[in-house]
Amino acid sequence: MLRWRMVTALCLIPLVLLAVLKLTALPFAILSGVFFALGVWEWAGLCGLSKSWVKRFYVADFFVLIVILSIFHNLNLLFVGSLLWLCPLFLVYTYKQQVPLLLKNDVVKALIGLILSALAWISLNRLHAIPDGPQWIILLFVLIWSSDTFAYFVGRKWGNVKLAPLISPKKTVEGFLGGLLGTMLVALMLFYAVSPFMHLPPLYVWLSVAFIVILLGVVGDLFESLLKRLAGVKDSGTLLPGHGGILDRIDSLLAALPFYALSLLWLLGEK
Repeated sequence: MLRWRMVTALCLIPLVLLAVLKLTALPFAILSGVFFALGVWEWAGLCGLSKSWVKRFYVADFFVLIVILSIFHNLNLLFVGSLLWLCPLFLVYTYKQQVPLLLKNDVVKALIGLILSALAWISLNRLHAIPDGPQWIILLFVLIWSSDTFAYFVGRKWGNVKLAPLISPKKTVEGFLGGLLGTMLVALMLFYAVSPFMHLPPLYVWLSVAFIVILLGVVGDLFESLLKRLAGVKDSGTLLPGHGGILDRIDSLLAALPFYALSLLWLLGEK
């Protein structure tokens, strides 16, 4: 499993970085839209939408929604997108084996997936369009990937106390703390490494944003794990060997993107 995780990561990461850095706005929007649509397809499966024509209709709804939001979006939309993650946080925190009322209905779960995915896509592309936008996106990727990596290896080595045993038994408090502390150290090093080339906010602001991004990433991961547990599956899909599905790789990003984009756009004076 670890070998396949590493092989898949080594193949995907250069392609992702190349797309972020080299593609202009429209090609990047299309490519990222297709990538997110694959995650939306998998979300449909977690909602009990098993028929292919229903999934295709669901994905079509996603494309319609991102087009509409692209026309009317502003920072208020990103603010709403950030606040909406308080709901998954509440569902994860209060889960006690009984299916949460909000997640009992498959249609409601499907709507949640559409809205959260569309707002994350809007945040990503809004960020990509600003000066140094691709670089800001890569910094976010580094934070999320660092958190996952530190949490994985620290949890495997020293993990003992379960973080959310009813949702994801393999996640531990030690892994969470290792991911948090390790990524904060990475954020500190990134600040001094890129500040000569980019206009970064003050160090305490950057570290505060990074801290919240890490926590949101964990919430996104646990929320998807909750959906998988309710659906009775281990992974959202099988497209990525060693990682599962697309949704298994972007769950943290879905949660972190609206807040990260909102914070940077506001700090940089964008509207």
